[in-house]
Amino acid sequence: MRVLVLLPAFLVACATDMPAGDATAGEQIYTDNCETCHMVDGTGDSANGYPDLTAEKPSTDETIDLVTNGEGDMPEFGSTLSEQDIMDVAAYVDATFVNP
Repeated sequence: MRVLVLLPAFLVACATDMPAGDATAGEQIYTDNCETCHMVDGTGDSANGYPDLTAEKPSTDETIDLVTNGEGDMPEFGSTLSEQDIMDVAAYVDATFVNP
């Protein structure tokens, strides 16, 4: 029973120790890796299949997953960007296009 009582506290402690994304650092990562398809303003190029981030409003977790693993025509960046870079660009997308 003690393990069950301690487990939620342990999970909360682990979750709060995760480094947060830095939107300021993420701006350059977005410019270097995402802007060509998703445009400077995040509106994308729907004619060529590049989603409008301002309309789709992906969650931070969705952005992290898509940037890490890719999907459809979007390449994966998990092999070229660090985990921190991915969290930073997700924070930038969230702060700039999803919840400005």
